[in-house]
Formats: sequence, C-alpha cells, structure tokens
Amino acid sequence: MGLLNQILRRAVRHPLRTAVIDDRGTTSYLRLALGSMVLARLIRETTSNPHVGLLLPTSAATPMAIFAAWLERRTVIPLNFLLSREELRYVIDHGGIDTILTVGPCSISSAEKRSSPVMCD
Repeated sequence: MGLLNQILRRAVRHPLRTAVIDDRGTTSYLRLALGSMVLARLIRETTSNPHVGLLLPTSAATPMAIFAAWLERRTVIPLNFLLSREELRYVIDHGGIDTILTVGPCSISSAEKRSSPVMCD
C-alpha cells in the first residue's frame, strides 16, 4: 500500500486527529485530505502535464500539494527558494513544468511567464 493510501486511510479512521503541525497551528487528517482533493481538482483543470512544480514554504500546504499531485498521478518537482532566477528557469524548462503550486508571497513571476501558478492560499 502506498503512502498516499495509508494517509487517506488514516483520514477516514481518525479524521480529527492532528496530521500536520506548523507555524499556523495544527491541521487534521480531514482538512489535509479535503485540501488535497481541492488542489487535485485545480491541478486537473489547469494542466495535463505529468509534472507539477512545487514552490511552497514549510507548512501544511506542502503535504497537501504533494498529495494532490499524487491523487492526479503527477510527479512533483520541488523548486527551491534559494535558487537564482536563472537556476529556477533551468529547472522549470528541463523539468517539463507548466504549472507551479505556490502561495502568494513565494511565487516567482509565474516562472518567467512560462508556467501557470496555482495558488494554495
């Protein structure tokens, strides 16, 4: 059984238990699962590309976005805030990324306008 299935199974069995703790507080398994499903729909509506970029701070949004991509059978390509624009552009171009899951303060000018940002706020 894959990791995603184990987490979804836990969400069904213990929906109100804490799944993630971050600077903003706690996120239950139910909220994690529901948020992942909402993001999965956004991914499905935005792109058919098998690769999805991920530019998120350490927070509950990160596992939510990863699980959303997995629900849609997409490969997550993590993007690092510490890379220069040129390095990010290289990863995006060579990773075949046309969609980046991000939040407002973290977004990189739509990856030089070649990728569609999907906001996780």
